[in-house]
Amino acid sequence: MACPFIDEVVDEGAIVLRRAFQRDRAFRDRSDPLAFNDSYLYERYRFSRDGIAYICRLLNPYIANNTRRNRALTVPQTVCIALRFFASGTFLYTVGDAENISKASVCRSVRTVYLSLKRLLNVFITFPGHKAIRTVRHAFYGIAGFPNVIGALGCTHVRIKCPSGPHEADFVNRKSVHSINVQMISDADCIVTNVEAKWPGSVHDCRIFRASSLYQQVYAGEFSGVLLGDKGHPCLPYLLTPYQEPQTGPQNRFNVALSKTRVRIEMTFGILKARFNCLRRLRVSPERASQIVAACAILHNIAIIRKERVPPQNQLLPDETDPITLDHPAGAAVNVVVKVVELVEDRETVTRSHQKLKWRAYDVADKSNSISIKLPGPSCSSVKETSLGLIGNCSTIQERSEVADELMLDQFFGCESAGELSTVDSVKQKKLLGGEDAEGNASTSTRTEGSFEANDESERKVRNSDQGTLKPSGKVGKKK
Repeated sequence: MACPFIDEVVDEGAIVLRRAFQRDRAFRDRSDPLAFNDSYLYERYRFSRDGIAYICRLLNPYIANNTRRNRALTVPQTVCIALRFFASGTFLYTVGDAENISKASVCRSVRTVYLSLKRLLNVFITFPGHKAIRTVRHAFYGIAGFPNVIGALGCTHVRIKCPSGPHEADFVNRKSVHSINVQMISDADCIVTNVEAKWPGSVHDCRIFRASSLYQQVYAGEFSGVLLGDKGHPCLPYLLTPYQEPQTGPQNRFNVALSKTRVRIEMTFGILKARFNCLRRLRVSPERASQIVAACAILHNIAIIRKERVPPQNQLLPDETDPITLDHPAGAAVNVVVKVVELVEDRETVTRSHQKLKWRAYDVADKSNSISIKLPGPSCSSVKETSLGLIGNCSTIQERSEVADELMLDQFFGCESAGELSTVDSVKQKKLLGGEDAEGNASTSTRTEGSFEANDESERKVRNSDQGTLKPSGKVGKKK
């Protein structure tokens, strides 16, 4: 029998084997992405039909496939694949299934697009902007009356996967996640005018600014104006930051005006991450993450210049709220919520301490068999006084330390340590335990809603059952 893999085979058996090993080519149906309406395109690619066509014209010299093969990816298809990945931030498999291509093709298309966009970095991102510097200062002045501002400076973290290598720990930020720290400067229209996306997450914002090329330019006085930063940067002649502890009057008004003006960079971060969800977490190496961040910044500027639709922004988490904006009047609601939460937590803490005092008072009554303690309401001052009385009633220093540890006086009330509480004046103990009142008169405590007597049989059984034991009842009376 002749070999089935050579040309011009005559043997019928070889022809049958060749047909058995032959596999028909299957071409997937790839529809034209620009054939849909703007709403469909915006939900998936964050750009309208005209915006995608503009990007295709920009990148056509760099991403066009110079091949004579059919079924090759066209420029619009390549651009839409990358835009879909930037907009969703999902896995490459998901993007490939949506576009009817393989995972490898998605990876090549995304890399081709962001490397091509990086070539246009100096075209779309320039400092202080594409407008005249006088126009930039006038736009910032119109926000809150802060003069001579040419840019708002800020940093944000872009989460990445755990990198390999000996420098893995350098990318762990203050939230214990791996990220890169990205510095950006924006103008009053939320257009990015400078970007630094190459530093690990553990690097401080101040160091990034001092190591940037823009720092050397503003230090040399090449620009007529100042930048606005947050409390993480030092106050310099060309970089203004808010007062750490502003006084009433001019300093407070200065902080409010600075916060209203600098909030533009925070708005830029919000719009950027809402438009390109891949910046919330990138499953790539730090080098590729830096290139993707730069490409997203370029696409963001293109969208702002072309007035594309602004995506809905997700509300920041409490730990992501900028501390500078808390001085802003709009941050008053945040301050109110924080105070309310603190008050609720304090109230719950006092209530728990009050319950522990109640059960401890029962133990004291069991030991003495002749003590009736008036338990005050759940307030910080009353709980503190009762705590001092219970500690003073203990006979040894060890018992006093145990009571102080149980009541957690050092944590909740700021009292003295257990060792210092062991020297409480005996006269004060006697007053607190019902022997005398504050004026030295004999105490005649009666059973009211806020007091109790240790001979309450039902309450003692409930308490002892909670502790897993049942003690015999004893006759306990008032102290005479």
